[in-house]
Amino acid sequence: MASHLQTGVYELYNFYTQQPLGTEYEPIKGITRVVEWPTGHAAPKWTVTQVGIDTYTLFVSGAFLAPGSGIFIVPSSQAYTWKVVPGYQQSVYYVQKPDVYAGWEEIVLGGRRNLNSKGGL
Repeated sequence: MASHLQTGVYELYNFYTQQPLGTEYEPIKGITRVVEWPTGHAAPKWTVTQVGIDTYTLFVSGAFLAPGSGIFIVPSSQAYTWKVVPGYQQSVYYVQKPDVYAGWEEIVLGGRRNLNSKGGL
């Protein structure tokens, strides 16, 4: 089982594909969403800050992440708290809204690199 995530700056990856996660704005739809970045692109730096038991804020690309509709997120100047709970494998975490019954799909993170330490994943 993974240990609880510590506050730090991370590169985050999709568990299933090992592709780095970042955000992408779709101007036609006017939405921002969390997406996999293609191989060869540098992974963005996520600032993950613990604010309570299994509760964190996520900051990437100059903004906090807040939930929008469906799987979309919206950039926000205000911090929104997310539940980040350890999975059953090393370096696997589930990111979800604090109210897990609100219908937002969880992100399954598989692998992270804490850029504040010299240890790998």
